[in-house]
Amino acid sequence: MRLISLSLVLAAFSACGGDDTAAPSDAASEAPDDVTDAPVDTGPADAAPEAVLYASTATALYRFDPVTFDLAKVADFDCGGVDVLNLAEDGNEQLFATTTESLVRVDKVTAKCTPIAKGQFPRALGFVPAGVLDPLEDVLVGYNGEQYLRIDVKTGQTTFVGALDPNDAGGSFTPSGDLVSIAGGKTYLTALGDPNSGDVLLEINPVTGHANKRLGACARSGLVGVAAWAGVVFAFSTDGHVYRLGKTGLATQLFPAISDAGVDASPDASAGLSFTGAAVTTRAPAQ
Repeated sequence: MRLISLSLVLAAFSACGGDDTAAPSDAASEAPDDVTDAPVDTGPADAAPEAVLYASTATALYRFDPVTFDLAKVADFDCGGVDVLNLAEDGNEQLFATTTESLVRVDKVTAKCTPIAKGQFPRALGFVPAGVLDPLEDVLVGYNGEQYLRIDVKTGQTTFVGALDPNDAGGSFTPSGDLVSIAGGKTYLTALGDPNSGDVLLEINPVTGHANKRLGACARSGLVGVAAWAGVVFAFSTDGHVYRLGKTGLATQLFPAISDAGVDASPDASAGLSFTGAAVTTRAPAQ
């Protein structure tokens, strides 16, 4: 497996947002005729979660170590030749994805996709922990424009829950990338809302979808993948970079440097990557 080591750059950038808005569109789903509900191995309920974040490009699945900052390609997606738009992982460490035409389950070893339902699904995607929208189970949610939707992972059916605006964060926002929610922790969303300043990091109410607080701006755009580990929020961008976002929105950039057969390449060697999403289990440590 090819490893990409990430060395921390000490320069810090303030977090950002823009005023671009996108009109919400209705999410439709249609279960394929050849899909049936398969039993899911949930694993031991009390097992400690694996220290790994998942990231996607349109065509490949990656693993990211939140402690060592190592990035490794898992495999190319086998999703019928369509692009992957985003990822989501539940508390049982099952990985799901949205593609340009469907909702799928993803094998974390082979990156093979199993179709759940056809349709157009939210771009900003993630699971909220059990006890938030369901007393016993994690629930897949996403933003379709400003609409906050619940998504059934068995049928693909979407249900309106709430909306990002109006909110208590002091502005009008549009989801721009991704969301992450951790049991015992906060729920975060990257969005647009500050004129000419790129992405904004928001704290979200996972029950209503409303923005509770604007944490700050990062002076960067295209933060399409968001995951968290031990109180640290990580963002994966369309230009192939990884950022570590502070609690006030301060962003520290991590530059990928490819290591192949013990020979380190230039930090720009991975510039060809373009991330589309990221995911982490809802049982990741909150602190």
